[in-house]
Amino acid sequence: MPRSMTLLVLLAGAFLIAGAAALWLERGNAMLLDLSSSVSSFMCL
Repeated sequence: MPRSMTLLVLLAGAFLIAGAAALWLERGNAMLLDLSSSVSSFMCL
């Protein structure tokens, strides 16, 4: 495989991972807030 091809594949993979991470963070943010609030209320007990 030529070097430019490898670079392109790596770039595409990086973009895919970044997009998936952004989506996951958008969804996970609400869950994380829920989790942290429940944990903090549990710690106060």
